[in-house]
Order: sequence, then C-alpha cells, then structure tokens
Amino acid sequence: MATRILRPTPKGADPNLQPWLLRGAWGDREYPAMSRVDLYGVLREELIAAGVMAPHAPQPSNEHHDHVSMLVAECSWKDGRWVRE
Repeated sequence: MATRILRPTPKGADPNLQPWLLRGAWGDREYPAMSRVDLYGVLREELIAAGVMAPHAPQPSNEHHDHVSMLVAECSWKDGRWVRE
C-alpha cells in the first residue's frame, strides 16, 4: 500500500494550523502544522538522507512538489528512515 499524505482537519478548524499525517501500511507518522511547501521540504531532506532521492533534487514549491509526493507514495517509513517498497 502506498503512503498517503493527509491533513485531517476538524470541521471549522483552520487547515493551516493542523498537523500533517502520513499513513501507510507501516502505520502513521505525524508532522507538526506547517505549510505544504515546508512539509515537502522536510520530506525531501528525509528522502535525501535515506538515499532514496538524489541530493540534487529540486526544492519543492507550491507548483512543483510532485517529485517529492510521488516518491513518498512509493516508500515506507521503517526503522527511522524512508525505504522504497
């Protein structure tokens, strides 16, 4: 099962103040509330540190972050790092 990036937001709550949730067959991992670009930046750094993403991968932006989200979808969080499924 692919990892999904979610932002569960209770009704009436400001989505920008809600934490992020990554959910996969491996379980759930929560990230604190931050902008979408900041989250993808954190994920990019984790993927690079795990050796899953090339170090020269571009920085994510509001328009350009599919390279991070698609790679996260193909990975699992195991033993404190991202690994390809």
